[in-house]
Amino acid sequence: MPAEQTLLGEAKKVYWGLLGALNPYAEGSEKGELIQDALRTAQREHRLDIPLKQTHTAYLGQTTSKFRTRIVEAARAAVKSHYITPLWTESLRSSCDSHAQNASSLIIKGVDKLLDGMAFLYQDASDPTSRIYRSPALTEVINVVWFRDKDALGIAMKALYNPVPFQTIAISAAAVEWALDEWKSGVLEAKDWRSIERWRYEDHLATLHAFKSKKANASAALQVWIFEQACAHARVTSKDLEGTRGGRIPSSAFDNEKDDE
Repeated sequence: MPAEQTLLGEAKKVYWGLLGALNPYAEGSEKGELIQDALRTAQREHRLDIPLKQTHTAYLGQTTSKFRTRIVEAARAAVKSHYITPLWTESLRSSCDSHAQNASSLIIKGVDKLLDGMAFLYQDASDPTSRIYRSPALTEVINVVWFRDKDALGIAMKALYNPVPFQTIAISAAAVEWALDEWKSGVLEAKDWRSIERWRYEDHLATLHAFKSKKANASAALQVWIFEQACAHARVTSKDLEGTRGGRIPSSAFDNEKDDE
């Protein structure tokens, strides 16, 4: 049983790493292939001579929504830290008979400004000419979920995360947007993150691909910058990176690629 628990624990890490880099909303055969890739990788790397069972596949499949929930939880913390708390502090400095009412009003206005034109995506939310997809809340989500420390997914699977994929950036941006939306009334109204919110992720993914089409060098620089600042957050040096295996790129990574005609 301990060996089987090791298999499932390690496979879950690999599976979540694949989801975050390739498709956080993988379903059907794509999801099944990622799960099998994760199980085989864990089996091989830990030299576990355990026959793979349907129950193993079912277990990993059930963790998919938990992975997205983890991203949302990181986004909620980032939104509170970078946006809500400063607005609350600002309300304390203003003279108002009802602090709670004033705070709520400031939060409503602040959140509306952040969501208007997707200002929360910019390095400086008050300056739309600043660098896009470099906001402190967005990078915090990526750092916390994928680059917490030297053993985190983004480092262990650097072959997939260096540079940081658009999919990772898009799901993180979607989660920050969702977390901001929960504060639109001026108070936190937490809601369940469900697959119906996939449209937010797809919108950001389309925006990033449009960015690449228009300014390929700038979009590539963004992906590299996010990886480098994430490594700094994890206190990982270039020497540390050279010593990691870097994970394995599964066959499904190339499903959407087309041969040159």
